Formats: sequence, structure tokens, C-alpha cells
Amino acid sequence: MIKETIKIAGIDVTLGYCFATELNYRNLAGEEIANYFKEAFACIQENKDPDTDKSIRLILASVISYYDSQSKGEATYPINERTLVFETKPGELIKAVITIVHLRNKFYEVPEGEPKDEKKGKKGKN
Repeated sequence: MIKETIKIAGIDVTLGYCFATELNYRNLAGEEIANYFKEAFACIQENKDPDTDKSIRLILASVISYYDSQSKGEATYPINERTLVFETKPGELIKAVITIVHLRNKFYEVPEGEPKDEKKGKKGKN
């Protein structure tokens, strides 16, 4: 599992990403996590916020995955849906989603950024 702790609604919350996150998201949102990311990236490219309901479910899936992995019995979570809906600022929600995207990239070992073009700046023969 890949993890990172951020602050949401004034609470330190550890987000995690592994296969459990994908399964939890499917159970909470009724769709595959890849569909969420595809829709979210399209929204971001159009300068729109991703679907709030699905974003909250993504965050919950990530929280549940991490804290369930740490518990030997029934897990307790530092944040819940009510807190996310009523006390989270829009910037915090987006930051959490972006954090989960980065965790997913690390989990799948997706390189960050664009590959560098080694030919850039070199003059070729005409």
C-alpha cells in the first residue's frame, strides 16, 4: 500500500492506495475507479471540478483502505462522509483527489510528468 497523510477539515487523515481502494470505490460508487479518473481528468482539462459525490466516495475508499489495513479488529476512521460533505473546503477536496492520483501513480509505478525529449536543442543534419 502507498500512503500519505494530509489535512482535511482540520483533521490529519492518512490516504492509502492499493487494490482495496479500487474495490472499496466500486462498492461505494457503483463504478470502476478507472471511470472516475477518466471523467475527472476530462473535467479538469475543461477547468471544471470533478463530480463532488464521486470525489467524496474516492476519498472515503482511500481512507477505509488505509485504516482497515492498520486495524486488527474493527477499524475506526478519523473522517467520515458527513465531515467530508459539511466541513471540507473545496480546495481540500481537490487536494485529496490529487493526492490519491499521485498515490495511484506510485502504486502502479507510473512515471510522473512527460518523458524528456533528448533531441531537443540539438540541431540535426539537413
